[in-house]
Amino acid sequence: IYSNIVLQHMDPQLSKQYLKELIRVLAPRGLFIFQLPSEENLYGVKKIKRLIKNNLPPLILNFLYKLGLGEKSKMKMYGIKKDEIENFLKECGGKVIDTVQDQSAGKEWISFRYCVTKDMET
Repeated sequence: IYSNIVLQHMDPQLSKQYLKELIRVLAPRGLFIFQLPSEENLYGVKKIKRLIKNNLPPLILNFLYKLGLGEKSKMKMYGIKKDEIENFLKECGGKVIDTVQDQSAGKEWISFRYCVTKDMET
């Protein structure tokens, strides 16, 4: 099973449901490879902009967008911390074989590619 730049656009609760189901249907000795951001890689001006955006009321943000003073994100991005995902996969009967940093989510995110098989003991 392979998934790249898909789960990052789902609310974390929904992406966890998908992960759980994909591990459930994974064939014995099968391989599940997927990518998922862990957290935003905020730095410098980007960090300041994010703080302002997250703390302004939506009415003001929409007004600024209409004036052309901001960018509206076309797609929502979500991340789940690496440790949280690895623990969740284990709880679902998955065995993490490898986790490597991945740039699929862009430079604004710290992202990982996970390689998982089914824990044969469960």
